[in-house]
Amino acid sequence: MNFQVDFGNLAVGLATMAIAMVTFFTSISNIKSNKNQKISDYRMIWISELREALSLFYRLQYELALIKRDYAKSSGFRKQELAETRRRLFFDISAVKTRMLLMLNPASDNEAERKLEKLLRKSVSDDVDEARIHRKEMVDLTRSILKSEWNRVKNEIQK
Repeated sequence: MNFQVDFGNLAVGLATMAIAMVTFFTSISNIKSNKNQKISDYRMIWISELREALSLFYRLQYELALIKRDYAKSSGFRKQELAETRRRLFFDISAVKTRMLLMLNPASDNEAERKLEKLLRKSVSDDVDEARIHRKEMVDLTRSILKSEWNRVKNEIQK
């Protein structure tokens, strides 16, 4: 009888240890999954913020080009008003450009990201043709960056 009680206690102890091990490994798996999900959430926020910043940058650059065109045709008070608007736009564009530069990783292995950074550093211009070329190239590079980041998000979620 004594042997059966000890065997029963041993079985309960082993079962408890097995349950603890399963719980431990399940917890570790959940922690890794939650970590990947959190990273994915931050990447999705980054993607959205980069998209918004580029949209604003694009709009401000376009507005600056229109101001330059109107400035050349204006005189008097209207010309002064346009000059002040142009000055404000340069400040706004510089702020958005800086926000975008701070979002990019200068040591990135993504070639599009490195090209976008170089393009941003030289992109504030009121030359209509030059600005248009820069805007188009920025949109193409940003699309490439956003696509690669979205693929990373999908891969991290599937892990």
